[in-house]
Amino acid sequence: MKWILVWNTTAPKGNYYTLIVTLIATLFITIGIRGYMKTR
Repeated sequence: MKWILVWNTTAPKGNYYTLIVTLIATLFITIGIRGYMKTR
């Protein structure tokens, strides 16, 4: 995990990549929760 933090601080693009992955993960989780609530 430490090398990821180092890579993010050394590479500016790393921050954008992490941000995009976080947004995509949040989007999938939101869709999953909505789909789960609809099926109940």
